[in-house]
Amino acid sequence: MGTGEMSESEMLDVVEARITLLEKQILGKRDVPENYTPVSEAISRTSSHLQSAISGREKITAVMKRLSELEKYLNPSNDMLGAADIDAMYQTILLSEPLLRNNVVLLNQIKELEPVLNSEHTKNVPALSKRLEQLALTNLELKDKADDLCGNFRDYIQEYNSVITEISRALVKFDACLTRLEIEAQPKVIDD
Repeated sequence: MGTGEMSESEMLDVVEARITLLEKQILGKRDVPENYTPVSEAISRTSSHLQSAISGREKITAVMKRLSELEKYLNPSNDMLGAADIDAMYQTILLSEPLLRNNVVLLNQIKELEPVLNSEHTKNVPALSKRLEQLALTNLELKDKADDLCGNFRDYIQEYNSVITEISRALVKFDACLTRLEIEAQPKVIDD
């Protein structure tokens, strides 16, 4: 670092000092309520809440990484933009308003669900993934065995049906033969 460059922590200290000074100028000598939270602490808490809410969510993280690039393009003082480009940006933003409002609603839902997302149950998901894989493999093996049994059962049913059909045919033939023999065995009446 050169002599004119400041580290990130030094810059944050300067910004925090400026915020504290502005806060003192705005409040003046008024009595501060007991539950009053200094602006710098509120900003820090909000930042940590946002960081915990977006950690592990790749899409949001990718947008956050490109935020400075987006700000550069949306900055109206950008020398690269002409009046027509600013009007086009304005129209683009207006057209994307429903999407932005929807995103705000979704972010609020994520904020409401944050206790669930950060619960012990969801934190244990990576540890339980091995067990889930084992259960899935066991389930697939059992399904294969059940399919084999069903196939065997179908074969047995078809064989049973063919045996019953043959027995029925044999019984019909036996009944016909028995009826013929009974008719032949009856005494013949001779007419005088």
